Amino acid sequence: IENLTSNVDTIVANITNKQSLIDMCARTKVLVNCVGPYRHYGEPVVEACLQARTHYIDICGEPQFLETIQLRYDSQAQEREIAIVGSCGFDSLIADLGTETIRKECEQKDLEIALIESYLAIDAPKATVHKREIVNYATWEAAVYGLHHAKELKSLRQKLFEQKLPYSKYKIEKKSNFKTTIHGKSFWVVPFPGSDKSVVQRTQYFNYTKLHKKPIRFQPYFQMPSFISVVKLVFYGFIFSLFTKFKLGMQCLLK
Repeated sequence: IENLTSNVDTIVANITNKQSLIDMCARTKVLVNCVGPYRHYGEPVVEACLQARTHYIDICGEPQFLETIQLRYDSQAQEREIAIVGSCGFDSLIADLGTETIRKECEQKDLEIALIESYLAIDAPKATVHKREIVNYATWEAAVYGLHHAKELKSLRQKLFEQKLPYSKYKIEKKSNFKTTIHGKSFWVVPFPGSDKSVVQRTQYFNYTKLHKKPIRFQPYFQMPSFISVVKLVFYGFIFSLFTKFKLGMQCLLK
């Protein structure tokens, strides 16, 4: 930091020093938090933004953090007229805005939409994947802790979603054979484990409880290149899940 030559000011703040965070937030109208895992470093920044009356934006993809922040600070943010906006990065802006764009298009044509599926495909050369990490450590660490604490989501959501949403009778067909067909072409797919579904569901809850709009079922998928890749992912996913259940396994994953 000391060697930076840019004319942009550098402000040093630490989550262990609450006043330093408040002082930092007080110097701007909008703060964009890009430091994760957010379960470790995010909440003190949100609190500081509320104290300084600064709008907060992040690129978080951790459902437990996002939902906890909404549960704990939504009323305070409304009272102070401060916006706390999470998931404004790859997770999960595209899924959320995409769903609402489709809803808007359907409403303009007097159509009612019941469900949406999204499919994510990564187009990266094998050589590129082999030469460098395709997931940074903070994302990996967030995934490890997220799965380790996954059981806590049920009780959290019972508090957050007090009303049951009246979804359409039409349900998204489960891809039990990991295969789907789009425009006559078959694809191998697995459920996308990111925060997309969590974020979209919270928007649907808001739309119904505040705007009186019918909720839309949403399910994101990750497109796989072959059946072998599906088998590998399921196998590694099982090992990953197993390791997150034990302290020694967690230590191995985080090294």
